[in-house]
Amino acid sequence: MCRTPGTGDGHAEAVSPVWMSRPVFVSSTFRDMHTERDHLRVNAFLRLTERLRERAHYLDIVDLRQGVEVGSEADETLREEHVLMVCLDEIKRAKPYMVVLLGDRYGWV
Repeated sequence: MCRTPGTGDGHAEAVSPVWMSRPVFVSSTFRDMHTERDHLRVNAFLRLTERLRERAHYLDIVDLRQGVEVGSEADETLREEHVLMVCLDEIKRAKPYMVVLLGDRYGWV
């Protein structure tokens, strides 16, 4: 809790800190790296959450492995474009915090 100068009576007023979001984008192909992503969530991100809490920040993990809602769009090209735009928007929001998991697979899966 932060303290601000009082009203002159010798007492300081307590002020609650403003909490800030710290988004982290986690990137890998959607169909693999589940074990690695889970390890990050259960271990590394849990510790990071605790450390950020001390500074009035909260961790916002951006993990799109569940997929992106594309609605009833029938055109595959438009669906892929929508998924790409959602991913790019989330990367921009999380900038500069991004974790990239690389493996033997690559490309669109």
